[in-house]
Amino acid sequence: MPFEGSTRSHDTMRIALIHIPRSSLSVGDALKQTKWGLVTANFFLAQLNDISEQITQPFSLEFFAKGTIVYVCIAAEQETLETITKAMYGWWADVEIEYIDDYTEKLNERTMVVGADLTLLWPGIYPLQNYRAFAWDSLAPVVTTLSRVSEFENVLIQVVVRPLRDTPVLHLKLGIARFADRFFRLFRTRTWLKRDLANESLKLVKDKCIARLFKINYRISSFADLPEKFTKKDVTALRDRLSSHVNAVAHAVKYLNTSDENRLGSRPLRSGGSAVKLMQQRSFNSPFLVSAIELTTLWHPPTTGT
Repeated sequence: MPFEGSTRSHDTMRIALIHIPRSSLSVGDALKQTKWGLVTANFFLAQLNDISEQITQPFSLEFFAKGTIVYVCIAAEQETLETITKAMYGWWADVEIEYIDDYTEKLNERTMVVGADLTLLWPGIYPLQNYRAFAWDSLAPVVTTLSRVSEFENVLIQVVVRPLRDTPVLHLKLGIARFADRFFRLFRTRTWLKRDLANESLKLVKDKCIARLFKINYRISSFADLPEKFTKKDVTALRDRLSSHVNAVAHAVKYLNTSDENRLGSRPLRSGGSAVKLMQQRSFNSPFLVSAIELTTLWHPPTTGT
C-alpha cells in the first residue's frame, strides 16, 4: 500500500547539489586526460583519502533520477558537508555547488516507495572490481539506467558512508578475518582448482586490508505518486514498475562483480513505512566494508558525457 505519514530525516542533514560543468573535449584533450589520469574518479579518490580522518559523522553520496535527469548530490550534517564541498572546490575549480531541499521529504499519502539494499556475498575483506579496470567511466552503466526513468517516477541511489578510523582494533578485526578466511579457504574447491588465482586473491585481500576503509550501505529506492482515485490494480501496477527500476539499477551495479573475489547481491525488496524510514534517515541497515578505491568506483561525480 502507499506510504502513510512522514518520517523525518536528520534535522541537521543538508543536501548539496553538484552541477557538473558541461564542456566539449577534443580528441587530444581526452587522450591527455586518459594518459595522465585527469579524471574525476582519480581526484575524488585522492579527496577521500585526504578528508577521511577529518570526518567523524556519516554522510550520503547520492544520485537522484527524475524524468531522464540525474542529479548528483551529497547529504551530510553541515560541518561534514562543508568539509567535503570545500575539498571538491580544491580540485574542481569550475564546479558549482548549491544547497537544495531534501527530495526524500517531498512525499504525501499517495506516495509509494519500494527499495532494496545491496550487500557483499563474500566476506568484506574480498574486493570488488575498481574503476581502473575499465576503459570507460565506471558509473556509465548506472547513469545510463537512471536516465531512463519516466517523468513521473523517481529513483534514488544512496551510498551511506562512515569512514573507519585506522586503529589497532580495526587491524585486529581485519587480521582475525584474514586468518579465518585462510582456514576456510582450505575447504573451497577453487583453492585447489585455481591455485594461481587463489594466490592472487590473497594479494588483493591484503591490499584492501591495508587501504583506507569505509563502512557503507548501498541503498536503491524508487518512488512515485498514485492517482488521486486509485484502485488495487493501480497499486499493483505501480509497485511492479518501481520494483523493476530498483532491480534494473541493482543489475547495472553488479557488473563490478568479480569471478574469483567478491560479488554484490540484492537483499529482498521492501516497501511502505520501512522503506521510507531508511531512505529519509539515511541510516545503516546492511552495511559492508569497502576500500577508498571501491567507494570511488561506486560513486564519484561522473565524467562529462557519461
